[in-house]
Amino acid sequence: MIAFMDPYELGESPLALDFSCLPLLQMLDGGNDLQDIRIELMKRSGGRLVFLSDVEKVIEYLDRAVLLDNENFRRRMDAARNEYASEKERKPAHAGNAYPENPSELTRFIEEAQRELDPAPSRSVSGMIAPHIDIRVARKAYVNLYRRLAGESFDRAVVFGINHKHQDALFGISEKDYLTPCGPLRTDLPFIYELKRRLPDGVLIRDDFAHKGEHSIEFQTLFLRHYLGGSLKLVPVLCGGLHEFILGGKDPLSDGGFIALIDAIHAAAEICGGRTLFVAGADFSHVGRKFGDPCPADDITPRASAYDRSLLACITSGDPEGISRMTLESRNGFNVCGFPAILVISTLLRDRSSEVLSYDVYNEPATESAVGYASVIFYN
Repeated sequence: MIAFMDPYELGESPLALDFSCLPLLQMLDGGNDLQDIRIELMKRSGGRLVFLSDVEKVIEYLDRAVLLDNENFRRRMDAARNEYASEKERKPAHAGNAYPENPSELTRFIEEAQRELDPAPSRSVSGMIAPHIDIRVARKAYVNLYRRLAGESFDRAVVFGINHKHQDALFGISEKDYLTPCGPLRTDLPFIYELKRRLPDGVLIRDDFAHKGEHSIEFQTLFLRHYLGGSLKLVPVLCGGLHEFILGGKDPLSDGGFIALIDAIHAAAEICGGRTLFVAGADFSHVGRKFGDPCPADDITPRASAYDRSLLACITSGDPEGISRMTLESRNGFNVCGFPAILVISTLLRDRSSEVLSYDVYNEPATESAVGYASVIFYN
């Protein structure tokens, strides 16, 4: 079967097609009409008769599922964007699936993991790199990192997530309050307004629709709310992919938009005052068949893990240039999806001491794939 995932939930129900439909799907590229498709399918089947009505039925089926790039798709997408734009709060998209939806169950879920850990030393924190992998996979890594915030006081947390879908600009900021099962995290609007005022055109995406279903920031808000409470303000920033830099061999650190964001964050923090915590929700290498590699993850994981640990060494030595250089030289060959957020926070906190609290690899035998994830803490 070929299963289609619809993260925007534009269609009425999930869709799957028999794998024999693959040749037809490959021809739906905008360059073939129905007759072209019919003739090509007959050639591929050795001359077996293909009825035009059958081709039409499949295409109508795909259209009802809102999987074709046409007016129906654009109308549904615009409606979804407009509906989200009218909402003042960003609702949890993964509650009840990736983590408990019930507040008391979520609290117990976190506290049970904490009781299994040895006591942690108390040091003043300025930032952290947390995983954004499924919380059920990395619960101890999340809790071991975030529990170090207990007893601390911050005015705001600037959280850099990763947009796992297409984003037409480097960054995307939302003004919506993030809801969690244990209560909301209100956004720091003065900080966000100051930040936006200082950024040139083209640095930010046109709206905050990308925040709707993205988990990389949502997962962090659960632990921020648990350990720092509801008085903490939130500045949620989604980082887009840096593929154009990687493919073009251009250093992101020299890009005007990237530099403008770093300068604007420093300026906004100084103008708004108070104490700011910086958080990056970022995973490391993604290898194996699920991520496009021609061989199982077991064949690649040793090299990918060594690469991850080299990146972590650059982070803890305050060397964002080394992070950028490694990524460009390898053309991000190990698919480090957290690269943009890692680069941002490493640049912002390059003068702070830091340490790696954990590094691990999640293996998924069913897809012969693996994901590296880590937790890093920055001190004052």
